[in-house]
Amino acid sequence: MTDASSPPRTLSGFGYHFNDAGELRNIKTGRPFEFNISNNPARNQEHYEAVGDAVAAYIEEQLVETLGLLRKIVPVDATPNEPTSKIFMSPNALTAAGKLLVLIPGINIRVGQWARKIVMNDNINKGSVFDYVRQGQSEGYEIMVLNNNENIGRALPGTKRRPIRGSESPERHVEYVFDSLIKGARAAQIFVVAHSFGGHCIARLVSSHQGANNIRARISAIAFTDSVHSLRSFESHSPDFSRWFQSHARNWVRSSRPLDTPIAPASLMAQCPCVSAGHEDHGYTTVTAIDSVFEFFAAKDSTGKRKQEAVASDESDHHNDADNDDRRPAPLSRSGSEKRHKE
Repeated sequence: MTDASSPPRTLSGFGYHFNDAGELRNIKTGRPFEFNISNNPARNQEHYEAVGDAVAAYIEEQLVETLGLLRKIVPVDATPNEPTSKIFMSPNALTAAGKLLVLIPGINIRVGQWARKIVMNDNINKGSVFDYVRQGQSEGYEIMVLNNNENIGRALPGTKRRPIRGSESPERHVEYVFDSLIKGARAAQIFVVAHSFGGHCIARLVSSHQGANNIRARISAIAFTDSVHSLRSFESHSPDFSRWFQSHARNWVRSSRPLDTPIAPASLMAQCPCVSAGHEDHGYTTVTAIDSVFEFFAAKDSTGKRKQEAVASDESDHHNDADNDDRRPAPLSRSGSEKRHKE
């Protein structure tokens, strides 16, 4: 930082940018981010936090400008005299009748990120939600990115910081977004990815919230990534809930074993199947599990199943007609038939 009293606010101001591969690099030298810029540990940490703030602002900007999401202010009925937060969502997240993908990060992390250390030291696409948003968009999901760690703020510059209504805690933020936005969304199916403490937040919602039964009826699947949830800390739940949680949730946990290898849960109160995320680092579990997560969602996608069944039924009817209708014209040659099938 050139001036401790007035540090830069942008990545370029710090002399950094993200290259085409998504890596944070020094603009002049091309070197990776350097934490130790002096012999003063406090100054190094201060510099790291300041660059981290610039990275966070850049990620929010890219969610809108590159990925096409909208910034939605919460609470939705905020007055000018109260602090607010925001989430990010696709333009049709509340109106589309298909699939909605909800992304919930862990604790002490800015919106749009899974792990800041991965963003800054490895790759922005891995450490942020970018890969999940792109994959979701390519598979027909509407997107909603929650912001469960922005819990206090200022109504106006210079005013006292105070709790944000509806987002007073990570758990309350998740409840508020479901009650105020997702509850009224037209999505027929809701899929959730929840990392670390985000898993605690969604597990609490579906087990103990006042409208938990209605919420569970809308959720097709929950993918936890090294979640810290334990149902022991929530209100007692019925055998019906336990069966629902077992069949609708899966936790990709940190492990050196190959991806998707079944893992005995650390606690019986996890109450859902656990599999290896294929990585021993907590922060990377969301990164390495992405393909398996979307395969899990595809298996739980009732719309997709119905489409597959309809296609299979149509093909069966077609073959039966071909076998039974003697008046049908002579078939094309085998090579012609195969070519049409491949197309």
